[in-house]
Amino acid sequence: MSVLSILIPDQCGLLTWNFSNRISGVTSDVAEFGCAFKILDISGEDPVTPMSESVMLEWCNAMALAAYDAWASEWTADYFPFTLFLDNVRCGFRGTDGLTVAEAYSPGSDVVWHGGTGYALPWQSALVISNYGYTPGAFDAGARRKRGRSYLPEFASTILSGVGDGALSPAQVTDMLNQWDQMWQAIRGADYDSVDMAGYLPLPGIVSPTDHAFWPTKYWRCDQIIDTQRRRRNREVSAYQSLEVLSST
Repeated sequence: MSVLSILIPDQCGLLTWNFSNRISGVTSDVAEFGCAFKILDISGEDPVTPMSESVMLEWCNAMALAAYDAWASEWTADYFPFTLFLDNVRCGFRGTDGLTVAEAYSPGSDVVWHGGTGYALPWQSALVISNYGYTPGAFDAGARRKRGRSYLPEFASTILSGVGDGALSPAQVTDMLNQWDQMWQAIRGADYDSVDMAGYLPLPGIVSPTDHAFWPTKYWRCDQIIDTQRRRRNREVSAYQSLEVLSST
């Protein structure tokens, strides 16, 4: 891999939520998903002075805690099995060479989020939430490099009750898109006053090493089909819904 192929823009990082499915106290499988972000000022501009590694570490500690709390407060626990636990959230910044320069994990206490009810669907099944750096359906010359995916952990089997076709209902899809967006609103609106460079905020998006660019997310998108890591059957009909980023109510 050439050096040019791994160039990362300044102030970009990755939030990763790490889960485990525990049965009788024994971990049967693990799952994780991540989403990139960049630290920008309120007007959407880069910081005047690039962040030092010590400031990045401050942001990592604050954002990891905010992201953990945001998942716990914004997601409906009963969507997920009672055996699913959110072990921690990792926040990491990478340098322009692609190497990690600062990272932190949260929580550091005994307070651990877990799902609400029912047993888990197969671990390899997941709902895919895509993030778009452009309007879905519109032409964009760099569309392939302005899309990302996050695979949620396995749902509880009870989430399919009453649907009948092994898929989510339109109302559930709408609710999940809103909860995902509200989670990001909570992360963005957390108290970062203790962090040096207060007044700057994290913005979700897509990092393109090829373009050495960060594309802010404009829309979240998902459909009603629970994928097996995106290996979908041919001609399976799906109905997409999109939500403008940071617009849920």
